[in-house]
Amino acid sequence: MNPSLIIPLSAVVALILMERAIPFVRSEFLRRYFTTDIFYQVTGFGAGGWMAMSYVSNATNLLAPYLVALEAFRPGFTSSVLIAVVFLDFGNYVSHMLLHRYDVLWEFHKAHHSSRRLDWLASFRSHIVEQLFRRILAPVLLILFGFTPGVVAVASGLFIAWGVFNHSNLAIRLPWLEFLFITPALHRVHHVSASADQNLGTVFSVWDRLRGTLVKREVHPDTVMGIPGEVDSYPQSWGPQFIRPFEMIAAEVNRESRIPG
Repeated sequence: MNPSLIIPLSAVVALILMERAIPFVRSEFLRRYFTTDIFYQVTGFGAGGWMAMSYVSNATNLLAPYLVALEAFRPGFTSSVLIAVVFLDFGNYVSHMLLHRYDVLWEFHKAHHSSRRLDWLASFRSHIVEQLFRRILAPVLLILFGFTPGVVAVASGLFIAWGVFNHSNLAIRLPWLEFLFITPALHRVHHVSASADQNLGTVFSVWDRLRGTLVKREVHPDTVMGIPGEVDSYPQSWGPQFIRPFEMIAAEVNRESRIPG
């Protein structure tokens, strides 16, 4: 099986068991909107992951003749995977930052922030437009440096597995990792409605540290999570979440068109 699938799925199995043993917030396995997030997982992670791998492979092959200067950049497999994880995390950080910075992109990113509680499954809640945006932009460095499909598959699997881990409902603190890595405690801060612009990283904390957006703060189990200003009003099921960004963008366009020039 492809490492980009088997690595995250192995992490999911481990996290399901761990969340039952040491939960941050007590909840049922088949919690509310479980089926919504399963649909996101199947479409975004399953089908979307396959398309992303195809895109990276085809784009790399297409550019290969023009990137002969990079032929010397051929470290071993393990080193390549580590470098690819760094590149992929940086690409996703830039994508994530843009999703928060621009209103049009934020409307699509709201779906991810709509989860009222985090767990392993909440990590997959992501609008298809955001999925396309991330999967096109985030792997650009992997394409430009011509990483092989095997390296990309393992790096992608590790990246997704860490992202699932960061969204997990685990009552653990790992402060000794936070100098270099984003932990569940750090990412939980990002999903608190009052601090959604902090801790944007997925794997490495260095990007937030450089930008001054890394925040270390205790989040209590009863802390409100969700979209700033729309915690209670934003829809929670897939269909309304798919439509909502288009409705909001259309309403804004109509509003601006009625403003006298």
